[in-house]
Amino acid sequence: MDQSVSNTPVCEKSKYGTAERVFAVASFIFGYIVLKTFTGNGAGAGAFCAVLLAVVGTAVYFAVKDAEQRLLNYLYLCGVALFSTVYILSDNGFIKFLATVFVFFALTFYMYFTAGSGKRRFIDDMFVFDLIKANIIMPFSSYPAVFPAAFGVKRERKTGFRFWHVLVGLALAVVPTAVVAVLLSFADTGFLHVMRKIGDFMTNGIFDELLRAVLGIPVAMFVFGAIYSNAAKKNGNILTRDQHDKFRRLVSFLPGGAAYAAVTPLFLLYVIFLCVQAKYYFGGFSADVPDGMTYAEYARSGFFELCAVAVINAIVITVLMVFTKKKEDGRHPVLLKVYSIALSCLTLLLIAVAISKMAVYISGYGLTLLRVYTSWFMILLAFAFVFIILKQVLPRFNYFACLAVAFTVMFSVLCFSDVDARIAEYNVNAYISDSKKTIDMDQLGSLSDSAVPYILKLTEPVEGRSDAENERVTAQAKQILSERRAEHMFVTDVIDDALSFDLPG
Repeated sequence: MDQSVSNTPVCEKSKYGTAERVFAVASFIFGYIVLKTFTGNGAGAGAFCAVLLAVVGTAVYFAVKDAEQRLLNYLYLCGVALFSTVYILSDNGFIKFLATVFVFFALTFYMYFTAGSGKRRFIDDMFVFDLIKANIIMPFSSYPAVFPAAFGVKRERKTGFRFWHVLVGLALAVVPTAVVAVLLSFADTGFLHVMRKIGDFMTNGIFDELLRAVLGIPVAMFVFGAIYSNAAKKNGNILTRDQHDKFRRLVSFLPGGAAYAAVTPLFLLYVIFLCVQAKYYFGGFSADVPDGMTYAEYARSGFFELCAVAVINAIVITVLMVFTKKKEDGRHPVLLKVYSIALSCLTLLLIAVAISKMAVYISGYGLTLLRVYTSWFMILLAFAFVFIILKQVLPRFNYFACLAVAFTVMFSVLCFSDVDARIAEYNVNAYISDSKKTIDMDQLGSLSDSAVPYILKLTEPVEGRSDAENERVTAQAKQILSERRAEHMFVTDVIDDALSFDLPG
């Protein structure tokens, strides 16, 4: 056993084979592609192709390394590729950013579990440890490995040719070549003209591409480090199940009495608050606005505070569950479960109140991106508290797995519902049907190109509106469309425009 351990460094020297060499070089190319497609005019068709390249490349590499991949693994990758269609279907930059984060974590988890580094088949109570290991420990433990994998293998011919020799030679040629080019430019005006054209080309295009290639190197290092560490099953003794259980026992130091005493005043405060303010805050269920208040004042008053309280309660319950002492068998005390269930039920009630108040606000003033995002988050938070209650009642309930599924479903709704179009559709139709007395054209103009078909409806007078109102709305609608048309007519770079292409644009 000791002898095999001592021989490990010897094996490390010959660990990079053809698959690693090819994937390492491909990682550098992929790093450049990522910088090219996710910058400039924004993520679009190019970003979609980049994700497909990452999905296919990862699956092929693991197949070459004989990693066990079942039908579920391939379906998982198809799901990741499906989410990447957001880059083409949506013109909302924030949604595309969230999709990028989602795809990133989805791919790192695929590497982690497919290669067997997770040693399990699905998300469980070690989710936090898995998150840290899959996205930090595994990639950065082999972070510089892309260089020896790509260039460290000696491939000598009879002439003694090596790749590094070429790079060194090109580097040495930079200074003398530049000096000679300057001297020849002074010697001949025709050559000077050619050099100026080359200089303009280098300045306008090549420099940006070289910068992307350089900035793509850290991306290449991360990508190769992640996939190589998982395929090689490195760090098997880091963040293991035993370490996870030991950590949980170590942090469970808070006596039950102290924990319950700390939460009881907070719980009583919520009860008193709900009793005193019941009529005012629960008016949202019936859309009864208190006298002397507008819809905006009523809906705004307390909404974000209720959201903050819901988040605080989530933190409090997490602290209770993690830091309170467990029984000898590792289970939570009954009283701890009771407090967790009570706080969760109370928070669900507050979330329902907050959402009802938002519904009142939307009915009076329409939809905005902020209102949609906030409502979406509160619904997701409600799922989290429902799962907390189920976890207390059913100890074997897989909390993190269910939360991951709920988040994926909710996120797919957010991605594929074309939020900007739905907001514009709701606001414009409500204005035309006279259920809304006014419409915020500035807010409508801030939406992506998905809103354009509905803005077109406002270029004609709306029946039942005053001439002054119609003149204001139609003028602003035409101005918005004119500005959008001008933006799309101004082509800066054909390739960049193709890479950033999406259907709404």
